[in-house]
Amino acid sequence: MKIAKQYSFLIFLGILLLGSYLYFRSVHVQYSMIHSFDDCINAGFPSLKTYPETCKIPGKLFTNESQRQEDAVPIATSSTEALISKYKNLSYFIDGQKLTMIEGIGVFAASTSKQITFKLTDAISVFKDTANKEYAFFLVVREDAISKQESYYLGSALSLNFSFTGLNFLFLDTTISAVMFEYINDRLVVTYSTKEGVQKKRNFILENNLIREIK
Repeated sequence: MKIAKQYSFLIFLGILLLGSYLYFRSVHVQYSMIHSFDDCINAGFPSLKTYPETCKIPGKLFTNESQRQEDAVPIATSSTEALISKYKNLSYFIDGQKLTMIEGIGVFAASTSKQITFKLTDAISVFKDTANKEYAFFLVVREDAISKQESYYLGSALSLNFSFTGLNFLFLDTTISAVMFEYINDRLVVTYSTKEGVQKKRNFILENNLIREIK
């Protein structure tokens, strides 16, 4: 009787091992047939919310190569000056505080001895989203009146039916020497170089008329 139980356990263990082997072998065969983003999606794996889109299987990450910079929809404009003139006299929010720009300059007076100035730069681009809303994104420089230290912010504004609304300023970096804006699939991609020569790329989306970063 005891021997019969031992044989039964060994048979069960053998079936379990065989089943595990066949399962993992079938999974391995499935994974080995995935060589691209489309293969990954067609195999039932989800698309990750990144830009460009990605699809992940254990040990591999595939990128949607069809999402290229050419997908962006920039709006033709007559000049940088004409663009800035639309957004230089609007109010914007910074960390919940309202800042009114006058001729492209806004001032926070933290105290009688400390003044912080924000200035619009000529780094500005305008794009339309899939709902045909027109957004402006621009670089803003912040200067402390005492230390003279500069830092850079991302500014955003909305133009809809010929009415312009300032949205918000969001801190980018302490030093920026060059910047490029791309608006792809309702996401803003900001690529910039610091004065130290480091290149960075960051992604942003607009929610409730405020721009925020996608980590």
